[in-house]
Amino acid sequence: MEDKRIVLKRQNYWIEKDDKDSAPEFRALEFHPDAIKELHDALGIDMPTHDDTLPGVNGSGQVNDYHLVDIGGKSIPIDWKLSNLIPKLNDEGVETYGCEQGGVVPEGYHWKFDQTTYNGSTTVTTRVTLESGEAKYGFITFNMKHENLVINLFKKCGLEAA
Repeated sequence: MEDKRIVLKRQNYWIEKDDKDSAPEFRALEFHPDAIKELHDALGIDMPTHDDTLPGVNGSGQVNDYHLVDIGGKSIPIDWKLSNLIPKLNDEGVETYGCEQGGVVPEGYHWKFDQTTYNGSTTVTTRVTLESGEAKYGFITFNMKHENLVINLFKKCGLEAA
């Protein structure tokens, strides 16, 4: 990841300009897990605590411990380290779609997962293995029309256009 701790990435590469049947194109704010505090500081909010989290479940869609957060009148499970960021972004006018706090592989462990990327013409899924000490970047996905707003909110962190 070019040694940047916080970056923007384009998503939905397969959408054509005239494609009116697809979901809207979106972006992902990707970050090293150690940069989560910087993201909170940039927005002037406190990091959440691990107190009162609900436990994540291996093999489910919610592996990390989480807080239930009220978003649009619904109780949504949000990874605990991002549970203050998502509502703040929504309050600032950013329409978010999903998030993952990422993490650093603990000593004596390795993580395996599928990762999908775009090679210029199609999406490619690769099996990734991270060893002890390596980082899986976290992300927050959001509507592409809010890209400039996100850049302005996180300019203090060195965020630039994708």
